[in-house]
Amino acid sequence: MSARRHVLVVSHSATNRQSYVDQLARAGLVVTQSPSGKDALERLGRGEPFDVVVTELNLPVMTGYELIERIRATDAELPVVALADEADNGTVLDAVEKGAVQCLAKPVEADDLIRVVMLATVLLRRRREVGMRNRRGEPAPSVSATDAKNQFAQVMDTASRVGTVFITKHDTPKAVLLSVDEFYALSGASTRRLDALSDEFDALLARMQQPGARERMQAAFDTSSEELGQAAVTAVQRRG
Repeated sequence: MSARRHVLVVSHSATNRQSYVDQLARAGLVVTQSPSGKDALERLGRGEPFDVVVTELNLPVMTGYELIERIRATDAELPVVALADEADNGTVLDAVEKGAVQCLAKPVEADDLIRVVMLATVLLRRRREVGMRNRRGEPAPSVSATDAKNQFAQVMDTASRVGTVFITKHDTPKAVLLSVDEFYALSGASTRRLDALSDEFDALLARMQQPGARERMQAAFDTSSEELGQAAVTAVQRRG
């Protein structure tokens, strides 16, 4: 993730947008303005690299609630901070239920807005770091798609050494480059698990076909609840 965080601010009021821009820019954030939910979705659809979306809930045509839902449908990780005209519990719960990480009441204090946006970027970084791990749960290196294209030989060498390299676009994992050993380890592990399950199933089937097995199974099905309870009590007493 780049050092400077990018924030998309969505409000139909030019005055409000400029106020948010001024507040966030003073904290060193890069801010882009958007006048509507439709424009915000178009920017996100073009792959513009945003770390956080800050949106008012009271938007014309497409409400902030709808915008949050649309963002969640295409990007489960991108944090969205909602700004509500009223700070009642219902509004806050609705915004969070739609997928907002936080809901603030307007007018928003500059320090509160900055703190929430910064926390949201930390949340995004942690989500992405958790996602970029190898099969052993260890953090795996990542490279941008541009670097992967321009320096493929070097990236391939890294994959051959460490096993797994994530290829990112705008800091979001898009592909994984595996070494041959890592590929065989992953595919072989799946095969072994399936083989083990097949062996267990075959053994179970063989036991079910032994003389008297069908009668014992039928007897178990015919047992009353009282008899099952007594059998459980007996088993516990024997273990004790």
